[in-house]
Amino acid sequence: MKALSVNPFAVTSRGVAIALACALAFGPTLSLSGPAFGQTSTSAPVAPPTPDFKQHAAFSGAFEIATSRLALERSQNQGIKDFAQRMIADHTEADDELIVRTGIRPGILPGATAIPGGYVTGEQAAHFQQLKDSQGADFDALYIALQIAAHDQAVTLFENYAKYGDNWYMVKFAEQNVPKLRAHFEHAQQLQHDLVKPQPSPAVQPQTPAAKPNQPI
Repeated sequence: MKALSVNPFAVTSRGVAIALACALAFGPTLSLSGPAFGQTSTSAPVAPPTPDFKQHAAFSGAFEIATSRLALERSQNQGIKDFAQRMIADHTEADDELIVRTGIRPGILPGATAIPGGYVTGEQAAHFQQLKDSQGADFDALYIALQIAAHDQAVTLFENYAKYGDNWYMVKFAEQNVPKLRAHFEHAQQLQHDLVKPQPSPAVQPQTPAAKPNQPI
């Protein structure tokens, strides 16, 4: 899956800040430019080491749940609220399964940083705060852009591990979650399209001429 070019300029004048947030939101494990994690520009796709895959899955799920809870509280867009509810349900289910399979919880991982409701990387925590500081259309644009970036990279990561991973239990975990991650990615893309779609101008009602007063005979 190709890295997505996010165009927040069509949504808000603070496009530079939003684009920068997308590029930095996931630190070294996720990036909007260059090869996906587990792949190089000169080699065939390979699975990341199993410990790295587990850590990425744990932090990524926690971040997506936390930002989606924030979206439920802040966004006034019903489509985004519905998407956020879906993210919380699906990623909570995946995180619970990850704990059962591995015993890994984000709070015990190296570099874990506390945010409301969970633990993420330091970079993710900084951009959670940036999202928390956003309002209105800026918030919606940043939330969706971050979700697109995360899921674009996650699909590649999970697909590579499902094909080339060396831990049978984690391979099955990756296989089970690839379809959901793809669906999330496509849903987020559609929401971004809806955000930048020009809104129709309100219909102008014709004005009725004021009645003239009766003229004296």
